[in-house]
This record gives sequence, structure tokens and C-alpha cells, in this order.
Amino acid sequence: MLRKATRTPRDGVTARAAGVIAVALVLAAAAPGAQAQPGFVAIDFTTATTSGNAQTGRTAGTFTSTGRVHDAGRMTTAYRAVGTRLDATAMLMGTRGILTIGLRGALGPVLDGRQSVAGRWRVCGGTGPYLRLAGNGRWQAVTELGAAPAGMTAPTTRGAFLGRVSRGPRLGRQQADSTEAPRC
Repeated sequence: MLRKATRTPRDGVTARAAGVIAVALVLAAAAPGAQAQPGFVAIDFTTATTSGNAQTGRTAGTFTSTGRVHDAGRMTTAYRAVGTRLDATAMLMGTRGILTIGLRGALGPVLDGRQSVAGRWRVCGGTGPYLRLAGNGRWQAVTELGAAPAGMTAPTTRGAFLGRVSRGPRLGRQQADSTEAPRC
């Protein structure tokens, strides 16, 4: 014999508890500190060429970051320029950990002893709090080539990385075959 389904007070409590849990999960996902939520980052840097020339070389200097990644410390880059295209890898060694960034950019002409470059960046890896960080954005820099004869003073570069970072899956995936996509 089949009985007619009836709602008991216990079912109501279970439904309310499920509703409370669902609301809590939605609020946790929307919270500012939620792991997958992307956040703005701005990283200012100043470096000087330590070895190499205009086509390939290394730089060393300092950086300061604000926003989702708040840190400061030393920065090194290894770069290679072919024509007007520049590919580089930057390693930011801060007080909280190490962040590695891949860069791709386009070099501008040399005007009044300065050369500009602008392009895209993406997070390649990290340690400590940067271990599972993903992100990308745009960057630009200006290199002061100086008025002294070549080799007398190291060219100084000042610039910034601007973009968004998050923990977890890659943020804003770029096409692997894109000519703008930085490589890691």
C-alpha cells in the first residue's frame, strides 16, 4: 500500500539549512578575499642593464607592487630583441616570495636618447604566496640610453606592469599561437 507523501517539520528544517548553506557559499564566493576573484595589480620597476647589448642581455633593479600583489624587492630580467619585437622573462624577488613573469613587447624608435617598449605580460610561476597565482596584463617602459659613449653608463629602464591576477585557473587565457602572447 502506498502512503501519501507528507511534509514533516524535519523536512522544513533541512530545506532551511540547505538554503542557509547555499547563501553562505554564494557570499563566500563573492567576498573580496575569495580565491578565484581576480584583483588589480600595479608593479613599478627600475632596472639597469648589467650585461649584454641592445639585442640580448640582462638587467637588475628594484620593484614595488600594489593591489592584489603587495610587495617590494629586487628584480632581474633576461631579454632578447629581434627587430622591433622584445621577449623577456622577469623575476621579482620580494619579501614574500618570488614571482616570474613572461613579457612580449614592441620596441619604439630611439628619440632624444630614449627608447620606449610596450606589450603584454603574464604570470609564469612563483613561490610562497605566488605559487598558484595566475594573471596577465599590459606593460610599458622607457629606457634612458644616455648621452655618454656606449659602455660608459648602463642604460636605465623605468616602467610598469598593469593587469589582473587571481589564484587558481589561468586568467584571460591567450591563444598559444598569438604573436602578442608572452611565453614562459
